[in-house]
Amino acid sequence: MAKVITFSNQKGGVAKTTSAVMTVGNLVNRGYKVLLIDTDPQANATDFVAPHCDGTRSIYSVITGQHPVEEVIVHTEEFGDVLPSSSQLYNDEILSSNPFAIKEIIDAVRNSYDYIVIDTPPNLGKVQIADILASEYLVIPTKATRESVKGIQMLIDTIYQYLEYNPSMEIVGILVTMSDKRVLAVRENMKFIKQLAESIEVAVFSNWIRAAQALVGEAELFHTNVFARKARNKAKDDYDGFVSELLHRIERMEGKV
Repeated sequence: MAKVITFSNQKGGVAKTTSAVMTVGNLVNRGYKVLLIDTDPQANATDFVAPHCDGTRSIYSVITGQHPVEEVIVHTEEFGDVLPSSSQLYNDEILSSNPFAIKEIIDAVRNSYDYIVIDTPPNLGKVQIADILASEYLVIPTKATRESVKGIQMLIDTIYQYLEYNPSMEIVGILVTMSDKRVLAVRENMKFIKQLAESIEVAVFSNWIRAAQALVGEAELFHTNVFARKARNKAKDDYDGFVSELLHRIERMEGKV
């Protein structure tokens, strides 16, 4: 039965989608069967892994009952399976009557996968709430800036509001992205991040993700899984280390280590 990992932050521009896609690529390269669920109406993750999707069959059409989920999931050679998003999801009122709709979609297919990874919208709304209610393990990406960190506290506040409806969800940790340890401001902001993490009893991943414009730009342009290729890249190594740490933390939370 699949483990459901969600990448979320209520602040945009923190490499949330990139981290979700890179995690999927890494898991696929490790031999796992993975489903990426794109719930962001901007559909950036969909465009990254399955650019041929036109939005006519998407998670929106599953939620609204137009198509069964099995007919909408798209298989890709590079990134496994994806449940595409669509700009129609900006109409999040469709979730007003059933905030557990995304969980129900996941429950219908979770026996077919080892991991299900959810990419969320960068703003609080009914879609992000539905994602939280469907999640088992939450990763919070953030840049090492004071502005980006604000989204962490807002997300934690949101989670606490809905935790009684999904009490088994675990926050696996805060993932620092797009940050250069050599920069003084980054190191100072990391102190602030660690203080915040300690105050809310959330761990910070030891693996930072450095800026990766060249790596991600090329992968997005050609829709390729960088982990299936031998070329070395420091940011690629960062993500590989992060995924190893993520899986270890999940196993520890499940009492397996």
